[in-house]
Amino acid sequence: MALIRRFASHDAIAVADLFQAVFRKSRAPAPASLADYFVDIYLNHPWSDAEIGALVYVDTDGRVRGFIGVNVVPMIWQDRPIRAAYAGSLMVDAPETDPLAGARLLRAYLNGAQDISISETANTASFGMWRKLGGEMVLGRSYEWVRVLRPLSLAVTVAARRLPLLNQVRLATSLLDVAAAKVLPALPALSIDGGRDVAPGELADVILHTTAGSALRPAFQPPVLASLLAHAARKEDRGTPVARIVHDRRGTPIGGYLAHGDRHGVLRVLQTFSLPAKADLVVDDVLATAQRIGASGVAGNTQPEMMPRLQALGCLYVLRYVTVVHARDPALRAAAQSADAVLNGLGGESWMRMLGGRFN
Repeated sequence: MALIRRFASHDAIAVADLFQAVFRKSRAPAPASLADYFVDIYLNHPWSDAEIGALVYVDTDGRVRGFIGVNVVPMIWQDRPIRAAYAGSLMVDAPETDPLAGARLLRAYLNGAQDISISETANTASFGMWRKLGGEMVLGRSYEWVRVLRPLSLAVTVAARRLPLLNQVRLATSLLDVAAAKVLPALPALSIDGGRDVAPGELADVILHTTAGSALRPAFQPPVLASLLAHAARKEDRGTPVARIVHDRRGTPIGGYLAHGDRHGVLRVLQTFSLPAKADLVVDDVLATAQRIGASGVAGNTQPEMMPRLQALGCLYVLRYVTVVHARDPALRAAAQSADAVLNGLGGESWMRMLGGRFN
């Protein structure tokens, strides 16, 4: 009989091969480094919990046929500790042969000991299962915002993922973009004078400062935060890490962000952090930095405090993945829906190297 149980180290190779097949569309054996990474983040992470963890679906022959990644995040809600469990990498091998396997994994996870269950990477199929089990979409954190800076370069960058030869025409598109940019809404003059480039690990202090007043937030501790930032910086498929701290006119740090990007590519923002009243300064610095490095566009997940400025700067919104929450306590569900919460990015699961990292 098929069963669901906790993920163990001896499952790592099978789970890595499943990840390779489902998300990377390859039946080649997964590299050993990917299997090792599953062990590191789900069994050896400082926030690992004896009661809550990743789950595997094992068929009647003893083979691992499904997996749901679960990482525990200690959080503070109204000044008291709670446990959040973030779900990611829900995957099933040949789901047509066992169409309920994914739902069973999700149900087992939601029935765990955590106070609140969250995912920031639910696709259309998994979101449908979440809804049937009582999950709610967090609208203000589910959309991806996009600002096109150089349209032809952006089109070539996206197409080159499938046809690498197109990278050779980027010089021509750069010249044509000068003309094409005239039909786009012009960005106002943006300044980066209030920000400075830093190593990713240097963001820790500003993250702790800007999240301290949120009613629902991760219980960040400096050593764990340093570990998350080190993981988050290694997303080679997204480009070079860009970490900046932003100051107000008096030179006081009011926010920062971690992103990845290169010339011609898209500057992808993992997360911004800011004092709520100063979010505009951080948004402006993100856009100005994208212009400075020659990015063809800039994108990131929506956060409520950023949206007025993003709209003013002509950003577009795309629904790619859904942030969804589930909690037995209706007050906690409401807290997750409010603007006074830190749920995504380093506070969630997007810091993981599986999202944008390389394994050899």
